[in-house]
Amino acid sequence: MKETLLTALLMAVVTYLPRVIPLVFLGDRKLPPFWENLFRYVPYAVLGALIFPEVLHSTGRLTSSVVGTVTALAAAAWGKGLIWVVFSAIATTVVCEMWF
Repeated sequence: MKETLLTALLMAVVTYLPRVIPLVFLGDRKLPPFWENLFRYVPYAVLGALIFPEVLHSTGRLTSSVVGTVTALAAAAWGKGLIWVVFSAIATTVVCEMWF
């Protein structure tokens, strides 16, 4: 129990420090626009990097996974909503699984 509590406490400190340190040292100063944009998009890049490898192995067949991924990317590029993107990717993946 003590080990679990210590682990949770250390994880809280490690995730809290990167949020507090800039507030303490920067105060009211603004970052240059380049750095603000970079830090704004980092969470999306990290999320994509974490999810993408798993997407390719989600069905057990690379072909159907790639077809679903391409469908989702195409639907997103055409400006469709999130529900449309997800359901179209699922539908094409299921059809591809049935086909092969």
